Amino acid sequence: MITICAMSDLHGRADRFQAYAKEMKQLRPDLILDNGDFWQGSLSSFYYDFVAGELNPMFELANEIGVDALIFGNHEFNEPIESMKRRQAQCQFPWISCNLGDFAQPYIIKKVKGKRVGVIGATTQMTPKWDEQDFTKGIVFEAAAPAVERYVKHLREVEQVDYVIVCYHGGFSESIGDMWSFTASAVENEANAILSIEGIDVLITGHQHLQLCTKVGETVVVQPGANGECYAKITLDETTSAELVPLQSEIFYEEKVEAWLQTKIGEAVDDFHFNGLLASRMANHPFVDLIHEAQFSYAKTDISIVDLLYYEEGGFKGDITNCDLLKVLSRPNVLQKVWLTGREIKLFLEQVAATFEVNESGNIDFSYNVLSEGNAPYLYFYVGGIDYTIVVDRPVGERVVACTFKGVPIENELLYSVCLNSYLATGADFPVFRNKEKITISEEMIPLLVLRYIQEHSPFIHRSVSYFEVMKSSE
Repeated sequence: MITICAMSDLHGRADRFQAYAKEMKQLRPDLILDNGDFWQGSLSSFYYDFVAGELNPMFELANEIGVDALIFGNHEFNEPIESMKRRQAQCQFPWISCNLGDFAQPYIIKKVKGKRVGVIGATTQMTPKWDEQDFTKGIVFEAAAPAVERYVKHLREVEQVDYVIVCYHGGFSESIGDMWSFTASAVENEANAILSIEGIDVLITGHQHLQLCTKVGETVVVQPGANGECYAKITLDETTSAELVPLQSEIFYEEKVEAWLQTKIGEAVDDFHFNGLLASRMANHPFVDLIHEAQFSYAKTDISIVDLLYYEEGGFKGDITNCDLLKVLSRPNVLQKVWLTGREIKLFLEQVAATFEVNESGNIDFSYNVLSEGNAPYLYFYVGGIDYTIVVDRPVGERVVACTFKGVPIENELLYSVCLNSYLATGADFPVFRNKEKITISEEMIPLLVLRYIQEHSPFIHRSVSYFEVMKSSE
């Protein structure tokens, strides 16, 4: 029996990876694989990359436990190629992907207990779409499924392997079996097509942050969640099987990281705390207004756009620490400015408004909870500097009403200056920003801009920068 352990979308959770490493030392699997988005996106990775300027200890720990391969995820391309190469040089294992041309090694083969095991890597082909600074320029991202099919055939016919494992940093566009019901981009998420390829014993997926463990025909399929919630344990023998295993070891940050996280940077007189996804999105919130306020202070624009992702809880009251701010504002985007017409602002707001829907109980809910098999936008942004109302039970595209700037209705042909993060400015998710000229406000990242603003302007009371509400027409 051959044992494989795999994580995906760890996103720099060094605390969870330390616990994982402890368990790997005890379990001693035959192969250890990471399915991409390994080191970036957490409080600790922010500390090592942008505060301490040190190599993330996750790489040294990965060497110590004997990781066999890391698959290129989309977030591995969030830095210049030269920086990426320096990280690779610290690793005693290859980074692989079969659909990046000559840029990456496509697969590894490891002989285990007399068997030859081939591991193919693949990366979602949509990665360049999210590239804010042309770091992927010159790299060809082929569709993953046909590339995987070529290498499965090569491993089977030429390399004569006994087992084929495909590690795909991408997910499913449609449900497999009766596990869930949803639709997603089949270009971004090609796992359904990959699953139809003959000769794959194990398909490890990721990118979507789902927990999935099943078997389709003779192929074991897993997706081990995100942020170190669990890992996949797979056994290869006559009856290949898998399970998702929650971490059991103690989870904690290194002492110096924890000390930095708990360092006080300011004070909030009023309550800037939010709790609940809907609660912080139905009307303007003190915490969001503070971020708008910080962005306005640097950008001097008419309008500010803020993204909190889908954090359930955050903000602060009383002492403000690095942790309080950065746990919901850690993305390494810079602040940029674009010019939009009033018509374009309304188009953007309408796409934001499509995030909501009325559920069977007559309550406002998120679209993905109501329209699980249809178009369910999931990106939500806060817009400061203007007043508006979203009426959820109106048709999509006609939901934004009473949209005003400084008390005057927004004019379709008038230009307004808008500050926003550099990811949103790519237009990857909102077409209104595509091909717009972007003016970078500061090379310093938004989290550090806001951190400095808090240090310089504390203590804080709530100051509204605009008014909005989300409602039904009957309310």
